[in-house]
Amino acid sequence: MSIAYNTAIVTSGLILYLDAANPKSAQAGWSVWNDVSGYNSTVTMSGSPSLTTLGGATCYRFTAVGQKFTGTLLGPQPTTDMTMETWIYPETELSADDRACLLLLNGASGAYMSLNKTNVQLSNYWYGHPSEGYWESGASISRNTWNSFSSVWNNSTSSCYQYVNGVKTTAGPTVGNSATGSGINIGEEGASRQFAGGLAFIRVYNRSLSDVEIAQNYNALRGRYGV
Repeated sequence: MSIAYNTAIVTSGLILYLDAANPKSAQAGWSVWNDVSGYNSTVTMSGSPSLTTLGGATCYRFTAVGQKFTGTLLGPQPTTDMTMETWIYPETELSADDRACLLLLNGASGAYMSLNKTNVQLSNYWYGHPSEGYWESGASISRNTWNSFSSVWNNSTSSCYQYVNGVKTTAGPTVGNSATGSGINIGEEGASRQFAGGLAFIRVYNRSLSDVEIAQNYNALRGRYGV
């Protein structure tokens, strides 16, 4: 698979890669955020999140309720295993609810990567992969700074793993074979679940990345975010 812009990241199983710092993916004035994984999915902007710089890194910044991207995943949907990755710069919340949507794959057994607004922790849920519920095992993060999130569902070990700023924890037991669905929501899932702050990129794999691969991805881009 040919990846535009950064070949240092893991490419095996990569089905969605939206990168605000990649001119082939995002550009000022565009109304879509283009996938550079090779599957050519696109997500369309609503509410005009701005392409800007926060903490020295290029990102899309969400500053009002209703700002989001929505689209359709064209790559093969995750079924038993999946990895989601992003770097976020959380700011003061814009709406009251338990969580802010970072990424939701939906239409079948939806899968979430979200931010718990109260304890400022990575929160995950993949319906049809019990034990069902939101998993939060990593450390709380700081607002107004860059933070790395990776979430890995591994069917062979019956576990969901979370990596927060490179530190791994086991979020809980989970197993299943239900596809996520092809719908994509980024930044918002209803007004009460609006994300506030910067999202630098979204990556999704339809397999579970290993510890070594998660570290490879983390180290490949951490310099962008001053880490």
